[in-house]
Amino acid sequence: MELTKLKGNTWIIAGPVNIGIYVKENEAVLIDSGNDASAARKILRLLEAQNWKLRWIVNTHSHADHIGGNAFLQKRTGCEIAASVLEAPFIAHPELEPMLLWSGNAPAGLRNKFLQAEPSVITRNFDDGETLDAFGLQAMALSGHMPGQIGVRTPDDILFTADAMLAERILEKYGIPFVAHYEAAIATLAALCKMEAALFVPSHGEPAKNIKKLADANRACLSALRDDLLDICATAPTTRDDALKTLINRRGLSMNLEQYALIFSTISSVLTSLIDSGEIECDFSTGTLLLSKIKKNDA
Repeated sequence: MELTKLKGNTWIIAGPVNIGIYVKENEAVLIDSGNDASAARKILRLLEAQNWKLRWIVNTHSHADHIGGNAFLQKRTGCEIAASVLEAPFIAHPELEPMLLWSGNAPAGLRNKFLQAEPSVITRNFDDGETLDAFGLQAMALSGHMPGQIGVRTPDDILFTADAMLAERILEKYGIPFVAHYEAAIATLAALCKMEAALFVPSHGEPAKNIKKLADANRACLSALRDDLLDICATAPTTRDDALKTLINRRGLSMNLEQYALIFSTISSVLTSLIDSGEIECDFSTGTLLLSKIKKNDA
């Protein structure tokens, strides 16, 4: 891990998950905390080397790779933790995350540190438009990847965009980004294209002065996923599992329990968009959910 100044009092620890830091009078605010206690120890050593006291962690959302260092850092430093109202329950009770993905009590293969962090105590709700005390960090709603995901803008006009968009290399490698709410994710990407900042910092990707190209790439990826699912449902009535199987085969992706749960959740959010728009209908005549594209002359 390496500490790099972006502008003014705004810093970054670049890595698989970019960690933001804002410093005021030798007191620091972390934007996310890494994926586990090991990462948190390294972060704390970097802060201590600068004689910075950790006062706050702001969690952009509740996924384990963003909150995994919370428990260690809060126990070691007594820092406070801020998160949006919708994300806070999942941070305080991380077992809800695999349960949500599985739609019930999750198997052990989903109850690991990659999907279930250690619990930590949320001391402040931090939602769209709110400012964090004297530090001046502002929360910005970036819903979609998770319902209560926020971005964080520092007083140096650096906007940390969480997982609202992913680096193009990640989109190319995995093909199906996790999205809990498809329509919200598309709206957030459209909004980001119109935003201005001195620098945009995605959690998974390189900081950039202009993120329209990246936002457009993410929007195109999600739109292609929607088109693919509509095409699959047009071929023949299909279950969600069969739609997932066809999609995985088309994309040439491998599958395990974690990937199944994450992709199934994403597919479900896209299918919701297609059902609510009247493009796909649900049929239970065979005793299970079958999804079919509605023909125009049937609409």
